[in-house]
Amino acid sequence: MKYIFEVTEEGDVSVQVLHEDGQAATTFPRVLRMADACRLLGRSRRHLYRYVARGWLRPVAKFSGEFFFDVRDLQALRGLRSGRRASVPGAMAPLFPEYDVRALEPVRDADVILSRILERGTARELRWALRVYSLPRRLAFLKSEGQRLLSSRALHFWSWLWGARVRRPKPSWRDPGLAWGGVS
Repeated sequence: MKYIFEVTEEGDVSVQVLHEDGQAATTFPRVLRMADACRLLGRSRRHLYRYVARGWLRPVAKFSGEFFFDVRDLQALRGLRSGRRASVPGAMAPLFPEYDVRALEPVRDADVILSRILERGTARELRWALRVYSLPRRLAFLKSEGQRLLSSRALHFWSWLWGARVRRPKPSWRDPGLAWGGVS
């Protein structure tokens, strides 16, 4: 990648990212150096490096060992309460052995998180789920994905507890003719 940096009279820096053939790929009207980004967010360089490593913040360019960040990304990150995105607590890692717990997001991955917590979660994990997910969201999960992701016992219990009208399929052995070995 090639970069063209432009500095305005006011001191703002803009970056144009070019492909190898010289064609413009993306233009960022205002970027900040790492030090300025730290000042804007009120965080240390180490914090910003962690944000980059975790994927919470993406640098636009790296020139002469210095990261440059898009101002819009920094303002969006600044708008979050603590500068972090919501994530699943690390103590829940045993419920998700095939996932990186830091990569799970409660909104995006709600079905997977709810299925694991409702099936095998402890009281502490259930309290977390009740705080994070509203009753309508939990009921929507039971109605849409509960039958597929939960055992019939867990589905029956949670639908009874929360008053969900989940239609469970009748077992195949109750079909006419199957009770007598296929003879009707």
